[in-house]
Amino acid sequence: MTESSSPSAAGGMRPWWQPTFSHQHGPLVALLVSFLLGAAGAHRWTVDTTLALVVVLAAFQAEHPLVQQIRRRRSLQPRLLLWLGLYGAIAVGLGALLAWRSPTLIPLGILAVLVLALDALAVLQRRQRGLTHELIAFGAVALAGPFAWTVGSGSLEPEAAGLWGLCSLYFGSSVVLLKVRRDAAAGIAPALMAGALATALVSAGWWLGLLQPFEALAYGVALLKGAWLLSRLEPYRSASIGRVAAIESATALLFLVVAALGVLPATLEPLG
Repeated sequence: MTESSSPSAAGGMRPWWQPTFSHQHGPLVALLVSFLLGAAGAHRWTVDTTLALVVVLAAFQAEHPLVQQIRRRRSLQPRLLLWLGLYGAIAVGLGALLAWRSPTLIPLGILAVLVLALDALAVLQRRQRGLTHELIAFGAVALAGPFAWTVGSGSLEPEAAGLWGLCSLYFGSSVVLLKVRRDAAAGIAPALMAGALATALVSAGWWLGLLQPFEALAYGVALLKGAWLLSRLEPYRSASIGRVAAIESATALLFLVVAALGVLPATLEPLG
C-alpha cells in the first residue's frame, strides 16, 4: 500500500508526525516466527533478547518508508524520511550495542544490510515482486532466527544456521504458492518441484544434525498446506486475500509450535 500523493486523495496527506507502518503481513509473520524459534533455541530470554526484538521490528518498519521514498524519488517526502530515520536509528543504535556485546552478530548485520541494499535496488528496477527477490527477502527476514539465537546464547551455533534454513524454506514455500495463486497460467509443477527440493534439504539438515526431528517434522506443515491448496487450486485463486492471510497465519502458528518442540529444553533458564 502507498500513501496518498495529494490532499484530495482518499484520506488526504497524513501529518508528518504520524508513524508509518508496514502493511506486509506475510514478512511480519515470518519475522516473528523466526525470532521466537531462535529465542527458543537459545533456551533463555534475556534483556538483550528483548532489545534484539526491538531491533528486528524497527529494521522491518524502516524498510517501508525507504521503499516508499524510492518510489517517490522525484520529490522528498518529509514524513517518510523522518520515520525512516527514527526506525533506522533505533535498529542501528541498539544493533550496534548488541554487536559490541557479542561480535558474532556482526556477520548477520552485514547480511541484513546487503539484503536491504538489494531490496532498494529491486524497487528502483521494479523487480520487487519477482520470485527470486521475494525468496531472498524472506530468507533475510528469517535471519531473525539466528539473530535471536546468538543474542541469547552468545554464540552463532550450527543449529542456528539450520533453523535459518528451515524458516527460509518454510516461508519460501508460501511465496511459491502465492505465485501459483496469482498467475492463472502457471501450473502446479513448479510448486511440486520446490516442495520436493525443500524436503530433500530439510532431510539433509536433519541427517547432518543441524535440525532436530521435530524441526524437520515441522516442514510437513508446509507440505500438507501445499497439498491441500493445490488440490483446491481454483477456490484458492478466487479466495479473498484476507482468507489467504488467515490460512498462512494459522499454518505458520502450527509450524511454530511443532518446530518449538524440537528446540525448547525440558526446562527454561530464568529471565536474565
